[in-house]
Amino acid sequence: MKVPKNSLRKIVRFLNNPDEDGGFWLPNIQRPFVWSEEQIYRLFDSILCEYPIGTLLIWKTRGKIRRRKLIDNYRQEYRQRLSDFYVPEDDTKKCLVLDGQQRLQSLYIGLCGSYEGKELYLDILSGGASAPDDIKYKFDFLNSAEARFPYLKFKEIVFSNDDPVTAAETIIENAGRQLSTDERKKVSRHVGLVFKTFHSEEGIVYQEIDSTDNKDLYTEDDVVEVFIRANSGGTRLGKSDILFALLSSSWDYADKEMELLLEDLNQHGFAFTRDFVLKTCLTLLDHGARYEVLKFRKPGVREQKVALDDLSPRITQLRQRLQQLQSTRSELEGSLSDKRVELADMETVTCYVSDLRNLLEESPFPERRSFIKSFVKDVEVTGNQVLLTYTIPMQPHKTKGELIEVPLIGHYGGEGGTRTPTGYPT
Repeated sequence: MKVPKNSLRKIVRFLNNPDEDGGFWLPNIQRPFVWSEEQIYRLFDSILCEYPIGTLLIWKTRGKIRRRKLIDNYRQEYRQRLSDFYVPEDDTKKCLVLDGQQRLQSLYIGLCGSYEGKELYLDILSGGASAPDDIKYKFDFLNSAEARFPYLKFKEIVFSNDDPVTAAETIIENAGRQLSTDERKKVSRHVGLVFKTFHSEEGIVYQEIDSTDNKDLYTEDDVVEVFIRANSGGTRLGKSDILFALLSSSWDYADKEMELLLEDLNQHGFAFTRDFVLKTCLTLLDHGARYEVLKFRKPGVREQKVALDDLSPRITQLRQRLQQLQSTRSELEGSLSDKRVELADMETVTCYVSDLRNLLEESPFPERRSFIKSFVKDVEVTGNQVLLTYTIPMQPHKTKGELIEVPLIGHYGGEGGTRTPTGYPT
């Protein structure tokens, strides 16, 4: 395994650039960029403090692997529109980033682009003593119109064609005011530090997994495993990230279909997530809703396809039914505002109970169990008695405990299934 080194200033030239050893790209299995502005600031601060920022892991391949660009002018809305940045598949040499996306994307934004329309600036007079967890060198994303000395556009320092001394003298001359001796020394020292940390050929190290000459040396399944293990640190992969990585390795357009599905589900104000959809898919494939990565490693599971076009209306219909129930419940609560009345409107109560019965009879078992658990708080069995603690649906702020005989269970045929015989308390 090769371990090349490169300067930080040069490595950003590899991103999205096929002329630089095939270019660095993000494979389909990579999740969205998730770092905040604060995390980006801390990366650049760490570099100027000369702290190690870790090793990248790169897969060199000629395989027709779906990949996307890194984003220079980044906006948070792009997290849900990754398919906008995919490039055509080909069999040319390319370098796919398995570990280091957050760092490379942050460097690309800071040195070549912007974040929410604002560019990265450095307070050239910062850099005083700080506590271990505090920022030493102050960075901020600013509009050019609001940036004032001592804040300087960072990319202009990094990519300056001058030597450090000349670059520092130019900054001092254009400061807009007379700088003190200490301030001039600080400007010179910090410009020199930027040149040292971003121009040094020891700036960043990356390991290469190379299958360009032998495509069978590392298969895509091998790389998915490497990806999961390599991303166990930093901003940790959630279980849905891992499951989606496994899914994407055998379903080329999983990301695009997921985007379209979530857009369809949430167009009326809902907030369904990828986690919810993946759990629903596991349930529909009869593997239960519990998150277990091993489920997607079982033979044949990743090759099964859930009809997402069918899934969307089913989820939407369930949400609408629950909203209707909530509306009926709210009406009932309003009619019971006089606490001296045990039951105000039997017709409303009967309608509400009927809706509950229909929901419980028609919904799949996982949905019924989840709904019942929402108002049953505790069940305690002692001998032939059971203490049931529950929230009364009509009055959600009160609970009631009752001791009842444990009912005998009789088995009755027909569509009704198992029923409790009449004559027992309910």
